[in-house]
Amino acid sequence: MENESSFADNYALKIEVPSFKYLESTWRNWRIWAIDHHVENGMVRLNVFAEPADGDEAKLEQSFHFMLDKEGCKASERFLAFCVACGIRDEISNTRELLGRFFSMRNDGKYAIDFMPFEPRKVVA
Repeated sequence: MENESSFADNYALKIEVPSFKYLESTWRNWRIWAIDHHVENGMVRLNVFAEPADGDEAKLEQSFHFMLDKEGCKASERFLAFCVACGIRDEISNTRELLGRFFSMRNDGKYAIDFMPFEPRKVVA
C-alpha cells in the first residue's frame, strides 16, 4: 500500500473549532467538604461532596460516587484521575486526605478525562 499524502497537498477543511471562551466556560472549580463511604456487595462506595469554589453562585453542591475494592487497593481510572486532579501524587492512604482539596471538573465528572487540577479562573457568563 502506497502512502497517498505529501507535504504539498492542500486539503480543504470546514471544521468548526470551539472558542477558548467556550472551552474555559466548561470547566468549573470545586472544593471537597465531606466524604463518606458504604460497603455494598463486597465493594466500597465512596461518596465525595463538593461545593463551588469559583464564585459561581448559580451552581449547587455536587456529590460524586466512586467504587473501590473492599481492601482499598484497587480503584477505577475515574477515581485515580480524580485523586490526581486533587493534587494527590503516588498514593492515597486515607480518604481524609481528600478533605478540603480543590479540583476542576466538567461534564459532571462522568469520565476520568472530566477532572483536572484546580486552576483559578473567572466565571464566564
